[in-house]
Amino acid sequence: MKRNRIYIYTSLIYSLLPLGLLYFYGFETSFFGLIDTLVASTIIFTVYMSTIMVSKSLHYLTYILISTILITFYKVSIEYFNFYQTYIVYDIIPLYKDLISASSNFDLSDTLPLLIIVIATPFFIEKSRPEKISKRSSLIIISCSITIIFCGTIFHSKSFDSQYHNTRVLQDENPILLLFRSTPIISSLYTSNEEIYQKKSESFIINQIKNDNIEILPEYISAKNYRNLIPNYPSYSVLSTEQNPLLNVNKSKDQFSQKRKNVILIVMESLRTLEANNKSITPNLNKIISQSISVESFYATNRTTVKSEVSILCSLPDTSPYAPFSVVSGKVDNNCLPKILNNKGYETIWMHGNTTEFFNRKLFHPTLGFNKVFGKEYFREIGYSEDDDIGWGISDKNVFLHSLKFAESIEKPFFMEILSLTNHQPFTWDVGREYQNNNLVVDNDENYTNYAKTVNYADYALGKFFESFIKSKISNNTVLIITGDHGVPYYPSSHSTKAEDKIETLYKVPLVIFEKGKEHEKLVETAYSHFDLAPTILSILDIRYTNTFLGRPFLGKDATTSPRPIFLLDHNYYHFKFDDVTCYDPQKVFHVTTCNDGKIDLRNQSKSLLNYLNIYRRANYHIALRHTKLHG
Repeated sequence: MKRNRIYIYTSLIYSLLPLGLLYFYGFETSFFGLIDTLVASTIIFTVYMSTIMVSKSLHYLTYILISTILITFYKVSIEYFNFYQTYIVYDIIPLYKDLISASSNFDLSDTLPLLIIVIATPFFIEKSRPEKISKRSSLIIISCSITIIFCGTIFHSKSFDSQYHNTRVLQDENPILLLFRSTPIISSLYTSNEEIYQKKSESFIINQIKNDNIEILPEYISAKNYRNLIPNYPSYSVLSTEQNPLLNVNKSKDQFSQKRKNVILIVMESLRTLEANNKSITPNLNKIISQSISVESFYATNRTTVKSEVSILCSLPDTSPYAPFSVVSGKVDNNCLPKILNNKGYETIWMHGNTTEFFNRKLFHPTLGFNKVFGKEYFREIGYSEDDDIGWGISDKNVFLHSLKFAESIEKPFFMEILSLTNHQPFTWDVGREYQNNNLVVDNDENYTNYAKTVNYADYALGKFFESFIKSKISNNTVLIITGDHGVPYYPSSHSTKAEDKIETLYKVPLVIFEKGKEHEKLVETAYSHFDLAPTILSILDIRYTNTFLGRPFLGKDATTSPRPIFLLDHNYYHFKFDDVTCYDPQKVFHVTTCNDGKIDLRNQSKSLLNYLNIYRRANYHIALRHTKLHG
C-alpha cells in the first residue's frame, strides 16, 4: 500500500507538467487559465493511471510520448504567441510541415535539457514503483479524476462565459486544451443549428461562384452593403453587380511605348516604416528614398508574408484566419498582376532565399501568373553552398545580386519579385561574416535590438543591390519598387504603449518607387496599402486588364486619390481604415467604441465587405465573367 501511494504521488507530479511548462516558458495565465491547466493535468493523470493497469512498459512509453509532445508543443506555442499574440489552433495544422521547418531556426537550448531531465526522471524512482497497482485503486482514482475533469471544465466554461461574454482571452485557456477544443469534432459540439445552416448556405454560394452560376448574393454580403467603400477606377467601368461586386472592366486601350518598362518589386521581410525612417538603421534605404517617390502612410494588410503577397499581387486580402490560402487551397482563379503581365508578353519571375516548398509556393505562385519560381533549390543547382546560409536560408546579399544578374540576362520585358529573407524572426542571426556595424545604437529591449540589427543588415544588402542596379544596363528602363511585407510586434523602449500606436507601427510599411529621371516626391495626402500596388504598377505601365482589384492606382495615367478600403488583418480579427477614420477591433483597443465618419457606418460596411471577401477567397477568388462576356 505504501509503495502504491508513492507511485500515485509520483504520477501526480508527472501530470503537473502542463502547469510547470506555463511558468517555465513564461506564458501569461489567469485564474481561469489555472483551472483549465488543472483540467489538462487531471486528464494526463487519468491516462497515466489507466496505462499502469495494463503494464509498466506501456505506462513509461505513454509518459515519454506525452512529455515529448507537451514540451515541444509549449515551446512552439510560446514562439508563435510571441510573434502573433495567439495560440495554435486546429486550423493551423495544415502548416505542420512549415512549422517543423521553421523550428530549426529557433533556439532550443532551453528545451532539449528539459526534455532529457523529464524523460530520465522515472529511472531514478523506478524502485518506488509497484509491479502492479491494484485495479480497484486505479478505478477509484480514475473515477475521481473524471469527476474533477468534468467539474473543472464546467466551472471554467460557465465562469469564463459569464465573465467575458464569450470574448476569448488567451490567458484564460490552457494552450493544449485550446487546440483540443478547436478540433472539428469538439467544436461541432458547440455549433448551433443556425451556424450549421450558415455553413451549408456558404458552401452552396461558393460552388455557385466557382461555376459562374451565381445570380444574386445573400443579403449579408450584398454589394449594396459596402458600395460606398469601393471607389471609382479611372479608365475602368466598375461593374459592382450582385454577381461580381468587385469587377472592373477596362474601357480604354493600352498605350504601349516602343520599349516597355521592366518592373523589379523588392518585398523586404519584416521591414516597417518606423525603422525605414531611422537613418542610423536604414541609411541605404534613406538614400534611395531621397531619389524616389515615397508614400507617407502605406500599410501592409496582413501579418504573414505569403498572405501579404496575395494583397500585393492580386489586390485582394487573404482572409484565412490561420493557415494561409496558399496552403489551404493552393490556387488563385483570378487575374493577378503577374498573370496580367504574362498575358501582355512579360516574363514573370519570383526569387527567394528559402525553399519553394515553404507555404506551398512551388504550386501556388504559378497560379498567380509567375513563369519562373526560383527558391533555394534553384540556387543549389547553380552551385550555391548552404554553408553560406544566414538564418532561414540564402542571405539577402546573395539573393539580391544574383537576381539582378538574372534580370540582366532576360531579353524581353519582365516583372520580377524579389522576396528577402534574412530579416526574419527570431532575428538572432550572425551576419558578421558579411557585414558589421559597430556604430549601431542598441536599445534596452533585447528583442528590438536583435530586430534592429538584422534590419540594418538587410539595408546593407539592399544598398549593395542598388549600387549595382544603378550601373546595370537595365536601370534606364526599369521601375524599382521597394516595400515591406509586414511588421513585427517588437518596439523600442521609447515607443508609446498605447494599443492603437502599436497597431499603427505594426502595419505601417515603407513604399518606395524609383525610376531614373523622376524627381523625388513624398505622397502625404492619402493613405494607401498593399491593395494599391498591383493597380498602380499597371497604371505606370499604361496597361489595362479586367480585374477584381480592391485597390486603386495612385500613380500613372489612371491615378486617383479617392479614399479606399484598407484592412489590417490578424488571424480572427481586423482593424479597418477608410479616409481619415480608423476602426480598431474593440477587443484590441478597448476605449475606441465607434468608427463612424459621419457619413458611412464603417464598422458594419467593412464587416459586410469582409464577409463577402471571405466567401470570395473560399471560391479561389474566381473572377466570374459569364455575365459580362469580357476577358481582357
